[in-house]
Amino acid sequence: MRAAPLALRMRHVLPVLLALQALLFLPPAASARFIDDLALEGIFAFSIGTDINIKSVDSLDATALNDSLRAARDRGASWTEDPLRTALGLFGRDLTGARRTVTAVYSPTEWEPGRPFNWIRVIVEDGGWLDDSVTGQRLALWFVPDEEGRLVIHRALRAQLCSRPCWRYYSADPCP
Repeated sequence: MRAAPLALRMRHVLPVLLALQALLFLPPAASARFIDDLALEGIFAFSIGTDINIKSVDSLDATALNDSLRAARDRGASWTEDPLRTALGLFGRDLTGARRTVTAVYSPTEWEPGRPFNWIRVIVEDGGWLDDSVTGQRLALWFVPDEEGRLVIHRALRAQLCSRPCWRYYSADPCP
């Protein structure tokens, strides 16, 4: 029995190889769409949306943050109903850099205030610190709804941005 010509064999193999290549070489942002943020381990969840290396992250106490959020809500603070303003309300005093970026990703992506949601990820990047080794910090918070649909912090992570002329990375440990 003779083997089929190479061109005929490649016609069947090439689509499979291209599909595998597309799956294996998805950019990080595209591959993250298919993974639920809440299921990721801390350092992997923290890495969403950044191309800077991450050595370690601090896991902040969600219970204490939720206690602060609840106390502010009981005092009538209006910022407790918006995830971006909530992140700034809880961490605003800790943000000391010259540049600040706050972004949010919602699940489902078409979420609007007052409607049900699965989770909301808020990233706060605080940069421009005038330090020789630490140039900023990054906070990542995940909100889930409570039984009444209000914001509750599921997880909060933080790391400082260590920078030297030849490298930059996020770390929970002191920068050299």
